[in-house]
Amino acid sequence: MPGSPFATGVNPQGVCVHSSGQWAYVAHSGVNEVWGYALDSATGVPTPMPGSPFAGGGRGWGVACTTMRALIFSDGFESGDTSAWLPS
Repeated sequence: MPGSPFATGVNPQGVCVHSSGQWAYVAHSGVNEVWGYALDSATGVPTPMPGSPFAGGGRGWGVACTTMRALIFSDGFESGDTSAWLPS
């Protein structure tokens, strides 16, 4: 894939790709963030989403996508909670 590997920040721990193949999200435990990407429909190359990165819980180790693009979840390993986002 052109441009691979792609920069994803500090200590990426989990990835989810939306079932439509249009978006991907990466959890980063080192900086407590979730990065969102739009995926090019022809090449699959990721482009950072507006507003990304999103603040996450303490040391997020995973991320999950719903079937609707609007809701993303990340766990907080240290904080013992789950964060949710409604990316635009």
